[in-house]
Amino acid sequence: MGPYVPNGSYRQTSINIQVTLSADCETVSGSWTHSTLDLTNSNYVSVENNNGTLTISGSASPTPGYVPGGSYQQTSKNIRVTLSADCQKTDGSRNHSLLDITNLNNADVENQNGVLVAV
Repeated sequence: MGPYVPNGSYRQTSINIQVTLSADCETVSGSWTHSTLDLTNSNYVSVENNNGTLTISGSASPTPGYVPGGSYQQTSKNIRVTLSADCQKTDGSRNHSLLDITNLNNADVENQNGVLVAV
């Protein structure tokens, strides 16, 4: 997994771990469209808005936190990075959990009875 995936003990008890960048991106016609980009296995990248679609435009220097840098930030709004995983509960079943990591800076994450929690 790449640097956009937070560290933490949840990795031992969770499957289907995914980090997704999402934003509303402006198109060349001036309309807005929702776009997502999977960052799970990406190294440090620069992202651009390609006519309403988030795309990787190349490699980049590390940035603090989990929001990648790039020109998309000037033509996108509602930028959000989420961590999702199927987390094992204490009874052995699994729960699909989402955690907004947009404003976290390199926090560790735990699985607390099937729920992803930043610590």
